[in-house]
Amino acid sequence: MYGLTEIKNVVINPNNKFISKLNENELLTAIDSALESAYKDVGYLPTKVDKDYIAGNLYSIIKAKYGHLRQQEITIAFRNGVARKYGEYFGYNFATFQNFLQAYVKSDDRLEVSKIALSMAENRQLPEKPFNPAEYEQWVHGIVTGKQIGRAHV
Repeated sequence: MYGLTEIKNVVINPNNKFISKLNENELLTAIDSALESAYKDVGYLPTKVDKDYIAGNLYSIIKAKYGHLRQQEITIAFRNGVARKYGEYFGYNFATFQNFLQAYVKSDDRLEVSKIALSMAENRQLPEKPFNPAEYEQWVHGIVTGKQIGRAHV
């Protein structure tokens, strides 16, 4: 299971790309790798058809809603999910993996790391500033209330 330290190491590493900056093949590879890790963790071997279906559907959602994450965070979300860090789940399907991503983004650890990354960017310790502080507050409020806004890149 991944915690605050592991998440921080992924998020503040300037060599880790934002999902929004990945091409289609890179993102599909990241999703496929994350699914593979999660399935191995629980000893489940899906059919290629099932895995491709889930990966294809996740691609659209991740590209649209989670561009602010780093590609390695997909694996963190899925592995924490199958380890039940975000509660119980039923089956290894598209809805389950989508819920793992949503729970990860709303998690206390990820929100704490977002604050750290923003502070580092403001102090020029990260090459890219994720967004301005006012936008960050709106984004956090959106996460808590379930509304997605802006182009959050923490």
